[in-house]
Amino acid sequence: MSDPWFKFFPTDWRADPALRMCSLAARGLWIEMIALMHDAVPYGHLLISDQPPTDAQLAVLGGAPTDQITNSLGELELAGVFSRTRKGVIYSRRMVRDGQGRAIAMKNGKKGGNPTLRKAIENMPLDNPLVKERVKPQKPEARSQIDDGGGDTREADTLRGRILSAIGVDPISGMAGPNGNLLGTKADMERVRMWQADLGLNSDTIIAVVVETMTRKRDGPPSRLTYGHLEKLPDPSCCAMSEGDRRLGF
Repeated sequence: MSDPWFKFFPTDWRADPALRMCSLAARGLWIEMIALMHDAVPYGHLLISDQPPTDAQLAVLGGAPTDQITNSLGELELAGVFSRTRKGVIYSRRMVRDGQGRAIAMKNGKKGGNPTLRKAIENMPLDNPLVKERVKPQKPEARSQIDDGGGDTREADTLRGRILSAIGVDPISGMAGPNGNLLGTKADMERVRMWQADLGLNSDTIIAVVVETMTRKRDGPPSRLTYGHLEKLPDPSCCAMSEGDRRLGF
């Protein structure tokens, strides 16, 4: 059974010189024939129940007088719009090519496939699996993406999740409560980078400070990650913080 649709290229239709030589009535008949050939077996052949329709039958299907169908068929054939098999069955050269291409694609794999790759997969030993690790899903745009290279990006993203978990919000979305406030945005992660670059803080120290800060914070998650609010910092003795560490806060 053929698909309920087929590709139609208006530019090709209008640019075909053979078709343009035909009258409007002949071109209209041709598109009706194409619709019939789409459902035919073999694909692209003008057959109805395995039989070629007569001019009178085409006239009934097309809603036109028989003599007009005969004349239009003559125009199309004279212009070389269609071809005939040895048995005289009309067929569309392009539709036959397209049908053959789809058949080859289906044979090599659904929706198309590389025959060479398919053969290689078929011959692959069982102790050599095709996929050795899961493909990592794409991250939503709300998550921070730091463009410093693959390793740094993965490390920063892991740190982002640890920070958000320490704050008490969802480590994936960064959603903080029903008000829809987002933490862990690109701007927030730029601050984290500044803590690392300017203050020389490592990931564990940052997490320790965040945890201690949140134990003292009574009003829930912060509205954003801030920098330099000295009055909200944890006790200096926590986690053996240096003078630089004490500058980090919410």
